Amino acid sequence: MAFVFLKYGLNKDKLELYAPKELKTAEAFIDFGQVSSAKNTIFASNYGMRARGCGGVDLNNSFRIPADITDSIAWVEDQLVTELALETAFEGNRFNDLMRISEHRADPTYLAAKVSAKFSDTRKNVIFNRLSTKSKWYLPSEE
Repeated sequence: MAFVFLKYGLNKDKLELYAPKELKTAEAFIDFGQVSSAKNTIFASNYGMRARGCGGVDLNNSFRIPADITDSIAWVEDQLVTELALETAFEGNRFNDLMRISEHRADPTYLAAKVSAKFSDTRKNVIFNRLSTKSKWYLPSEE
């Protein structure tokens, strides 16, 4: 469903085509026109985030989970983090987003790897080792 949202947006036609049966209920928070006809007009022109920045995405196959992936949830999270970086590149929230994912996964090296990837080889290891310790994520207190 995350890829449907990114590629096509949330509207009646795409949800009827791609959504699993569990999501086709009368719950108001997931009704994008597939249950209530009144909402059909509200979300009819809704389209995906990727399409807003890159144009037509119908031929884009990057929103498919490869068959050889062992942990599809982690793989989809990684794709969403990449998409979030593209979508919010100039908003200044990247470090906090990476912190949230690292906390969710209970793996501080996730943040360390993403941040250190932009540095040269000499500084890369230093940054990675420093950020692998969660206490180094924050500014020191003045106490």
